[in-house]
Amino acid sequence: MTLHAGQRAITADTLEVSKLQTALLHHDTHVGLLRRPSTVGRKSMPVDAIIVPAARPVKALEAVFAVAKTLRVLLVVICSHKARAADAVAAAKRFGVEIIAIDNPSRSLLPRFKTTQALVGTRFEPFATRSAAIPDTSAKRNIGLLLARMAGWERIVFVDDDIAISAKAIQEAVCLLGDELHAVGLGNDGYPDNSVVCHAYRLAGGGQGAFIGAGALAVAVSKMDSFFPDVYNEDWLFLYHSVAAGRVAVVGEMAQHDYDPFASKRRATQEEFGDCLGEGLFWLLDDDQRSAAADHAFWTGFLAKRRAFIAELRRHIATLGQADPLNAKMLASLEAADACHRIINARRMIDFLADWEKDRETWKQFVDDKVAGQVRRIDKALAELGLLYQQSEPSPAGTELAAVASASAPAARVRKRDRVRLRVKKIFSGLRSVRRPHPTRPKETGRRAASPNADRGEPAGCADLLVGAGRRRG
Repeated sequence: MTLHAGQRAITADTLEVSKLQTALLHHDTHVGLLRRPSTVGRKSMPVDAIIVPAARPVKALEAVFAVAKTLRVLLVVICSHKARAADAVAAAKRFGVEIIAIDNPSRSLLPRFKTTQALVGTRFEPFATRSAAIPDTSAKRNIGLLLARMAGWERIVFVDDDIAISAKAIQEAVCLLGDELHAVGLGNDGYPDNSVVCHAYRLAGGGQGAFIGAGALAVAVSKMDSFFPDVYNEDWLFLYHSVAAGRVAVVGEMAQHDYDPFASKRRATQEEFGDCLGEGLFWLLDDDQRSAAADHAFWTGFLAKRRAFIAELRRHIATLGQADPLNAKMLASLEAADACHRIINARRMIDFLADWEKDRETWKQFVDDKVAGQVRRIDKALAELGLLYQQSEPSPAGTELAAVASASAPAARVRKRDRVRLRVKKIFSGLRSVRRPHPTRPKETGRRAASPNADRGEPAGCADLLVGAGRRRG
């Protein structure tokens, strides 16, 4: 078992959860629901934008800046909390990355979802939803989806600011998008991205797996009509119908940064309702059943299993005593999760899912109304939504980081090739060089090297990056 910061090994002679017993109460993994297609021989496809719902200081964005630099792709950073648009733009200039950075977009830009209102005033309400001025991750991702549809983008990639990811991994995921696959997630080779209860199960010796999530997710924009609700496991709900239809895959690797899931028992409290929703719905998918089977009898039985599962974990961990600080924190978190079941019941689950389906229809109509009759351009979308943003175009200067400078060496060759083509075109046209703005991006005030986008339609293997692949194309 891989250990991360703040963890210590739990051996069989100290703690062991019976796999046979817990298999009746909990599904270790749902990855069997995902497709695993080969990327060999796949045509390389362009990425319209990488969208980052940022909340951390700008230093947390350095990895995604490097990737955007390598792929020469637009970066859309939606900022709140400790993230600032001005800081993101300043850093993007140093990296030579084209960026649109948005500061604290209001939740009022989005529909008033019934699922959000259902959790208002409860212990499951995300803290950020209590203020329209502080968008949470779900709201920022929904704004990213809305911008993508209004801009006419086809392929976007969501990347969180606590994820380490490579350009190659993104390219592999994006090349799979299309009619067959509507979303492709990256496998997690870093800190497991699980709920507090599932983290405790892993530390108790359980074989807990990790599903894909929106922390590193490529999306075929026109194929996905779902949204991210304001509840834990929002990405599972966003993907649910596509997973049920066999339209979601996993490929490549990314790495989630370490964090302490037991730092506060409040985390377990806020997660438990959404964790029950996600685990319950995907339990049914594991058994080849859909949400229609999630009736009163199912939820009554599932919630009883969930409480028994938590009780079994508490019993095992208690045998070690609370002298170890980690044991004490795990027990406190599990106690908080169990306390939530005083108000989690089958009726609440059924009502929430009914609201969720209504919200999906509300979202589809809302987006359709926004794009109807509109020119599909990002500058028009930003203006239409009244978003306050800052932007920067890429600089021809090299990046400050040696690793990125090395990765961008093939990019320099591509830019040189494009400059030659531009000079030939000028000679034959006899016209004075006039730089025109990109038809789908805001008008830019500086200069940048010509884009190799025109060559992106050429057949290529999925791992053959447009830039950074270590060899020229064409």
